[in-house]
Amino acid sequence: MLAIKHRLGIAVLMSLAMCAFGILPTIAKAQEGSKPHVVVVGTRAVVATVVAIDYSTRMVTLERTDGKTVTFRVGDNFPNLDRVKQGDTVKAVYLESTAIAVRKPDGSPTASETVEVVRHGHKPEGTFVKTITVVATVTAIDHRRRTATLRGPDGNSTEVRAGPEVKRFNEVKKGDQVVVEITEALAVSVQK
Repeated sequence: MLAIKHRLGIAVLMSLAMCAFGILPTIAKAQEGSKPHVVVVGTRAVVATVVAIDYSTRMVTLERTDGKTVTFRVGDNFPNLDRVKQGDTVKAVYLESTAIAVRKPDGSPTASETVEVVRHGHKPEGTFVKTITVVATVTAIDHRRRTATLRGPDGNSTEVRAGPEVKRFNEVKKGDQVVVEITEALAVSVQK
């Protein structure tokens, strides 16, 4: 739990809270009568070729289609690394979504993290999904200045400012909660 709080420290919470007030592009519209919320989704697909592999350290170097190389350690949660060979093609799709909503109070500020790994195939193929959820409480609101003070799960507070593009900021009230859910998913497949 401390790692979660450290990772999603007050600076990150501040930037995410700004998203809750409409700073990021919105792809989901608020339902009639609901508090302000936003959902942002981004994906990226990568195809690369294995140009070097060290099985003892699990370090793999990939060359992308644009000629750039990247070296990284393959985690222990992906088995069968010994079946990957130099020259194999790696396809990966990365998805990240951030959902932020303002809601009526429902308990204390919290932080949680879940990780799910689904393996399939004989190579280190599969899907990795991590979801981090943080709930912060609005402890002060100034509609004229368009600022809100948020208290996170670690007890620290920070003030965030809502820009002029933020709609319905006047509906946010002291005691409301800002819920931030970040989901990262990575699907990897290896082909000869």
